[in-house]
Amino acid sequence: MKFEVPFNNDPEIIDYYVERKEHIHFVYWKADDWFSSGRKMENKEIISLDELIKLIQKLKGEWISFNYVLNWKTSNNEEFDLDFRKKYVDFVRFLKNSWVDVVSISNPVLIELIKNEIPDIKIFASVILDVKNLVELKQVIDLWVDYVCLSKSLLKNFNALWKMAKYAKSRNVELFLIANDPCLSQCVMSSYHYDTISSKSIWARSERSYPKMRCTEIFSSSDSSIISSTFIRPEDLEIYEYIWFNNFKLTDREHTTEWNIKAFDSYINRRYEWKLADIMWNWSNRWKKYKKPIKLNSRKFNLDAIKDLKDNMRFVPYIDNRKLDNYLDFWLKYRKDGCANELCEECLYCEKIWKRAIKRNVEERSIVSSNIQKCINKICSIDS
Repeated sequence: MKFEVPFNNDPEIIDYYVERKEHIHFVYWKADDWFSSGRKMENKEIISLDELIKLIQKLKGEWISFNYVLNWKTSNNEEFDLDFRKKYVDFVRFLKNSWVDVVSISNPVLIELIKNEIPDIKIFASVILDVKNLVELKQVIDLWVDYVCLSKSLLKNFNALWKMAKYAKSRNVELFLIANDPCLSQCVMSSYHYDTISSKSIWARSERSYPKMRCTEIFSSSDSSIISSTFIRPEDLEIYEYIWFNNFKLTDREHTTEWNIKAFDSYINRRYEWKLADIMWNWSNRWKKYKKPIKLNSRKFNLDAIKDLKDNMRFVPYIDNRKLDNYLDFWLKYRKDGCANELCEECLYCEKIWKRAIKRNVEERSIVSSNIQKCINKICSIDS
């Protein structure tokens, strides 16, 4: 079992990865270059290309591959412009000559372009492609990719995962699953979310965090949605390993080196004793980075200042990780096809689990939910 792990612009994390290289498949991220990624890094300067190339070469000297991220979803059809394609190919060729082994791409045209022009570089089909069934997997593999990161919506669909793993093995393609990036199960916002963050990454046009706020509001008001969401606990890796999944991706490049070390060590050791949210990147408030939320008046929500109010719209669930031991048995025995066609209120299994595993902070949740709704009302209106 190996992991794809993030580079967070801190050269010190590279030394940590070198010490644990037997557990690493790729290190991933990008530099400050001409092209975009699937998500812009917030509040951080991105490392220069020259600096990153030196670190990539250091990793290569330790037999660790680097996955360079070029996985934006939408670019206003720029991929059909000849000058853009030439510039893109030249850049990927430069990466290849600089010891980059793999590039992450989510645009099918650019996947085909790179396979035609630079056939000896490996292509990682990004999770942003949202490959969520066997038919879609075959179509992506037919583009001659080498690695595919599957949709997070599949994590509790063990029948589908087994079939996809078996097929990928027959085509000599490696599959990845993201372990610590919990999203709503079967989230209708996911495709739109990928569109908005790609647009933000390219044109710096804010999406006001609308999709994330919608999901956060549901998490804050529904404990069942937390249990059914898309995460893999360190203790549950062996379940996926049993059905031929040996590669997992960990996030996040925006967290500190200390946080990433904590999360990675937990997955290496396959055990975490404390609150599960500590090692889930979008739930974590491990070092009290975010302030305790306060209830805001509607007049506070100036759309240009939403960024300054985000601490009051964040939700950190208190989940006792040890109380989730064996919780996946239900899906393994009775819901092998997952829950895409099941309504939570008709099943109630997750309701049973959250009551033993989640400690509720009703007041804080109510404040977060109220603030989010006020903000969304502002976004979805024509008031200035």
